Amino acid sequence: LYEEAVRPLLDEHLPGLPYAAARIGPGSEVLGFDTARSADPEEPENPEDPAPDPDTSGTVQEGRLDWGVKESFRTYVTGPIANGDVELSDGASEIADGYRFPVAGGEFDPATPALDADFTGGVRFTGHEGALDLRFTELTVEIDGTEGELIADVSSKDRTSGEVTEYDAITVAELDVPADALNPVDDVLTLDAVPATLTADGAEAFGGFYSAGEELDPVTVSVALVEGADLGDDGNDNGNDDDNGTGAPSTQTGARGGAVGGALASTGTSGDLPAALGTAAALTAFGALAYGATRRRLTPES
Repeated sequence: LYEEAVRPLLDEHLPGLPYAAARIGPGSEVLGFDTARSADPEEPENPEDPAPDPDTSGTVQEGRLDWGVKESFRTYVTGPIANGDVELSDGASEIADGYRFPVAGGEFDPATPALDADFTGGVRFTGHEGALDLRFTELTVEIDGTEGELIADVSSKDRTSGEVTEYDAITVAELDVPADALNPVDDVLTLDAVPATLTADGAEAFGGFYSAGEELDPVTVSVALVEGADLGDDGNDNGNDDDNGTGAPSTQTGARGGAVGGALASTGTSGDLPAALGTAAALTAFGALAYGATRRRLTPES
């Protein structure tokens, strides 16, 4: 602006006038008009808040996926009705709000932007003396712009027949990714608590516990795009980097002793406590009758 407007006017109307020109405003070095940016006008106004680096790209070096599947489902499985267990395998670990899966590899493309990241580890839910058996492994997060998917291999036991179905690389949930979320900072790309919605394929693999469109636990992803980049401490590290699960066979058929057919109790958060207690009592009574009948069949006739 000085070269185009100010200097021509001064040269025309006041030729030979000694003067000095300086910037006034952000980045000015004139006393009284200087700001925090004056030392280097090209620096961000808050140097403690680094600007995103949209040019970072390449292979994912390390990282993690945090996902709890669904809080009400976790509570149901380990509660007094299902009386079940949660098993973690292949490096997955428990954190405050669910489970953590270590990264296996991936790629980031800043031009699209897009992220494709694979994660190791698995989580298996069992309950109702074997009638409930659901496992998630080989998780993948694929994001293209603001659209994303959570993909997994799922093993699910039918609650009526006891047959196990293996679902390979199905889209379990759709991810609602905020605009401009794929902006790395200090060579680390972080997506925090991205909303996840159950798909039709995911609902089928879930064994009918939930319908498509149900809200699942949010997904948090943090990946380093260069070796040695600091992922930071989010307070969820339980210090267990080893496999703290026992693993599980990829296929099981039939139900273990005492399992019952038919639909299991709903895992929603608005269940009726008396009805739940009645269901538990019915399951206990059925198990006792089945045990007695088995004893009679196995007892030799006199």
